[in-house]
Amino acid sequence: WEQAANGGIYHEGAPDNDWGRSYAFWKKEVRDMLCDTCCMWLDEYKCDGLRFDSANDLPRDLIQHTTWLLHEKFPGRILTAEITPENPQLMHELGFDSLWTHSGYFDIIQQHRALGRGHHGGGDWAEGWNLPRLRTVMGLHYGFNWPTHCIKYILGSHDQVGCKHGGRQYEDYKMIGGQHRYAADQFGGGRHDGPAMAASRLWYTANVCAACLPMVFMGTEWMQPGWWNSDEHHRLKWELSEDAVGRKFSAFMRDANALRETYPNLRHGE
Repeated sequence: WEQAANGGIYHEGAPDNDWGRSYAFWKKEVRDMLCDTCCMWLDEYKCDGLRFDSANDLPRDLIQHTTWLLHEKFPGRILTAEITPENPQLMHELGFDSLWTHSGYFDIIQQHRALGRGHHGGGDWAEGWNLPRLRTVMGLHYGFNWPTHCIKYILGSHDQVGCKHGGRQYEDYKMIGGQHRYAADQFGGGRHDGPAMAASRLWYTANVCAACLPMVFMGTEWMQPGWWNSDEHHRLKWELSEDAVGRKFSAFMRDANALRETYPNLRHGE
């Protein structure tokens, strides 16, 4: 792995990207290794499916070969992708079952703060309810034709909650205040703030009832505040699940998930 080795056998001659050295995708050995790794997770570990991060940055022919192989060997497993911007045509062409839909998260926070409910108040977002935008969040996005095609996370995913830069401001998050934060802070003043908890309950209920596969980031179920990182102070704090706030919000989430299980229309969009 030293510099003289040019990146090692799986990265030999490949360029750098935002995440480090790219794979040498043109080598058969690398492609076989990636396919075998996917098969290992679905076979030996019995995973329900796999998520392909930043699928835009992977070779198109490799993705198509991999998804075809996995669907053939493991029918019924779900293959999801992050494709930015969300493109239902690419979902079908590349062989995925669903896409992460980032836009709903940003739309909801902007709408929430537009009404002065967030800790930023109205200000630049004081436009009032934008019903077409809300309909997009709750219904199927344009070009998708089945709820399972969209994975929505109104309370945030690792992209919106995780921060390895000490809680800094992000220019591309300027439209929602500029910070990566848990819902407890995005919708108010932390886990002990009544309006923040009420807003989190509201929007997770909306998420459960939307045309999608709903998802939350770890720690959201007990109203963890701040941002997530692997360091000691921002790691996943299991102990918060045991206090009064954590138990109350976790119970709510169980009830919301039970609501979705009880009414098939919430799962199938019929």
